[in-house]
Amino acid sequence: MEKNFLRAIFCIYTHKIILVLNMKLNELKKNQTAKILFVGLDWNLKKRLLEMGFCFGAEIKFIYEFNTTFAYEIKNSLVALRKEDAENIFINFWNDEYEKI
Repeated sequence: MEKNFLRAIFCIYTHKIILVLNMKLNELKKNQTAKILFVGLDWNLKKRLLEMGFCFGAEIKFIYEFNTTFAYEIKNSLVALRKEDAENIFINFWNDEYEKI
């Protein structure tokens, strides 16, 4: 899946061209927000993350990093993830100059 995953997609939405960057969760910078596309982990961890709100379309915000642990805000909760787990979560990212999808 990862090799075929598109890194950038141009789409037409209401007569505008919008740049959508598909990237991994661990690539977000501090205070950036994105939407979750896909959680590609083993079933036990994926099930726990789904129960915490890590589902398709959920907004997630990167808060801070401590060594190899990342803290994210999702659905008004603060969740810490290991770097290895964050690398397996794919997101849609937008900059302020692009329209949110």
